[in-house]
Amino acid sequence: MAKVQQPDPTPGEIAQQLVELVVGEAGNLDELGKRIVANRLLEVLGGWSDFEKKKPGPTGVYRLPPPMTDVQAKAFDRERVDFGKYMGRRWETAPLSYVRYLCDASRALWLKLYAYLHSDYALLEERTAHEEDEDDEDGEDTYA
Repeated sequence: MAKVQQPDPTPGEIAQQLVELVVGEAGNLDELGKRIVANRLLEVLGGWSDFEKKKPGPTGVYRLPPPMTDVQAKAFDRERVDFGKYMGRRWETAPLSYVRYLCDASRALWLKLYAYLHSDYALLEERTAHEEDEDDEDGEDTYA
């Protein structure tokens, strides 16, 4: 009996299989272990990203920064928090769960803000505001 040859998987199918493998293998790890696996994957796969071929955006970076050295991390621990629940206290007093929360919340907000600022709606708002500013320079009172 002739064996039917299966077609080669698509890149999307390969990616899905890899994700399933990683999730399955990392599923039993604690939070730190999962973060180590995720960071290592980002490090390895980061070179494949289109981001490296593009000019930096408004933040000046696309990729995650490398982990701090011990010296940098200790210096950061001594810095003062300038907002939120631990304002005025050193970072070393804030639990890591709180720092992770800030990181995740900030990332989600940054992505939303970035997407908003690059939307047609926001660009139109910016043009409209710019035109209103030019009208104000002409001495017209637009708020009367």
